[in-house]
Amino acid sequence: MKPAEPPIILKRAPDTLPDMFSYLNLPVSLETHAAVLAQAGKDDVSHEEFLKRLLSNEVAAKFERQIQSRLKAARFPSIKTLDTFDWIHPTLVPKAKILEAFELRFLEKYEGLVFIASHGLGKTHLQQRWVIEPPWPG
Repeated sequence: MKPAEPPIILKRAPDTLPDMFSYLNLPVSLETHAAVLAQAGKDDVSHEEFLKRLLSNEVAAKFERQIQSRLKAARFPSIKTLDTFDWIHPTLVPKAKILEAFELRFLEKYEGLVFIASHGLGKTHLQQRWVIEPPWPG
């Protein structure tokens, strides 16, 4: 008979940086900590700056994963951005008005924004732009 594993409370905590990064589920820090540490040593930065550099990589990667996860959950048929929008086909779309709307000035006037057009003129494309490239910070 195989001896039972000790309860979790008796297992020892991670004691090396790689083990700690794995335990805390910080994959980017696990992969990049040695290079960031070496660069911080060359740049002679403070402990705080080193930690900021290390975690900024982790935060950026997590942010990107969250965006990709949300885009996948949104189930867009395809990813469309404003630079791929066809302003001429099939009828002329008022580009100046659309770009002005994306500057959000209508919010200052407590107004709303509604895209009204026939089928196939790009309403969904423009609406996806708000999700993929939001005009507000963050």
